[in-house]
Amino acid sequence: MSRSVSPGSAAARWLEPLSLLAAAGIGIGSIFPVAKLAGLAGLPPLAFAGGIALVAALVLRLAGRLSGGGGTPVPPKVAWTYAAVAGPLTFAPFGLVAIAVPHVGAGVQALLQSLVPAITVAMAMAIGYERPGRRRAAGLALGFVGAVLIVASRFSGFDAPPAVWMAVSLAVPVILAAGNVFRSLRWPAGAGVLEMATPTLLAAAVLLLAGEGLLELTGLSLATGAFDPVVAAGLVLGQGILTGGGYICFFRLQQVGGPIFLSQISYVNAAVGMGIAVLLLGEHLELGTLAGALVIVVSLFIVGKPAPR
Repeated sequence: MSRSVSPGSAAARWLEPLSLLAAAGIGIGSIFPVAKLAGLAGLPPLAFAGGIALVAALVLRLAGRLSGGGGTPVPPKVAWTYAAVAGPLTFAPFGLVAIAVPHVGAGVQALLQSLVPAITVAMAMAIGYERPGRRRAAGLALGFVGAVLIVASRFSGFDAPPAVWMAVSLAVPVILAAGNVFRSLRWPAGAGVLEMATPTLLAAAVLLLAGEGLLELTGLSLATGAFDPVVAAGLVLGQGILTGGGYICFFRLQQVGGPIFLSQISYVNAAVGMGIAVLLLGEHLELGTLAGALVIVVSLFIVGKPAPR
């Protein structure tokens, strides 16, 4: 005889992923407006992103030591091979965020992250991780329309940025979506969350800081303001700690939710980043931008829950 599942137990199963989604979204979504503040403090964008990745990795390392790690030990070669790919796909795109924010705004940059779920689904369908269907194809097409509205509205004003900066902004959700799929497909069997998250963020930090070092050596620094070391250090340390906590939740969500559910974090990221940009940084979002965001959210409901794999 089959055993019925009570509504309470069903709600309990959803409580962890939803809580993780909210916590990770807040910890990571705050990067967008803080990146703008870092630019105003004269901190080069890749140094900002690399610095918070390094601090976040140290937070994860400390959490791992205090908790005992958990999971099956992974050979260092396997862990670092995984991290060498996962790092650039998971966190390095925030270096592009920091580069583009002074030109397109934190609010628009955050809103574009709402494309990540649709792109994740498209990639999962393309590689056979999920079965294609008309409903999902329609939802993906609608999400694309929303992105076009956001981009078009940003170029409609007198302060429209050069196209290259919008192209950089649009590259970020594509890379993050690829990271969602890669981590789910290549996560080492039995590996603990903190064990894999730490080298992933360290790999991203090395890439970003090395990129900044190369720019400085060639005299191509992307800093946009007068450097204030005290403010810059405070922003990196504070955001790094917040990001570390966010990624503890993020990688746990990867395990319990899978790539499609995980991709919904981009909606929380977008809401947090846009909210701070508008309420605290005084940014203004055009009506077309908000309309595009609404269209993308509607596309989420059309795409719906994960299809059969």
